[in-house]
Amino acid sequence: MLGKLFKHELKGTSKVMLLLFGIITAITVLAVITLCISPNAGSAISSTILVLYILSLVAIYIVAVVYVCWHFYKTTYSDQGYLTHTLPVGPLALLHSKLLTALLWIVVTTILIALSLFAMLTAATGGAVFSITPEEWDMLMHSWDSENFLPLPWFIVYMFVFAVLAILHFIMMVYAAASVGQLFSNNKLAFSVVAGVLFYFAEQLISVIALLTVLSGFFRDIASAESGIDVVPVSSFTTFLNGSLFVTIAFIVVYYLISAVIIRKHVNLD
Repeated sequence: MLGKLFKHELKGTSKVMLLLFGIITAITVLAVITLCISPNAGSAISSTILVLYILSLVAIYIVAVVYVCWHFYKTTYSDQGYLTHTLPVGPLALLHSKLLTALLWIVVTTILIALSLFAMLTAATGGAVFSITPEEWDMLMHSWDSENFLPLPWFIVYMFVFAVLAILHFIMMVYAAASVGQLFSNNKLAFSVVAGVLFYFAEQLISVIALLTVLSGFFRDIASAESGIDVVPVSSFTTFLNGSLFVTIAFIVVYYLISAVIIRKHVNLD
């Protein structure tokens, strides 16, 4: 049943998201062609195109995020929620299908924008990114491995997982805020925004405490070093990344539990 709900959610949101993907592709092609025709990065045309390109990508990403979050609220807690909750499926299945759909769309949007930026970088440098020789690549890999706690390929995988979890964390925070806001009889959307703001500030407080804990270990590493150092110790860097990952997962779990409990037992469509 989850698979059917997932397909239904994809179909219901695909028109808007595919349109956004088309716009990303179109502006990337236009920007790349412009840079190829006018390769001088300091020219007025290139500068203008670059500014418009960056602003367009930022706007598209914001629209994509707002759309998937609004779709959840509209189809779950607004008047349209009456139809959604009459489906012969469990409330958690509804939550999971909407969550997976939103996560998929935002991850794909992020990947497309990253590919677009890579295409722009390639055009702006005249393809210099592909001119790295095998010897230079081996030197880069050796330098990275000697100074970092993970080999470069695994670090890329690590950061990709971290990015996906960061996206999931944001979506779950919005879902939890929407779930809390709909508990009120009036001004549900306004209370959802208030809940989101409170969640955000609570997160910042907890994150600052966690960061100070990590920094205390970092300064201990510096104090105990025999000579001055110019880079963050590997152990402290590892602790910082793993700590950030742990805090992100913890927030995801908390927001999921809030959303799950409310959507199962406390839906208020009045």
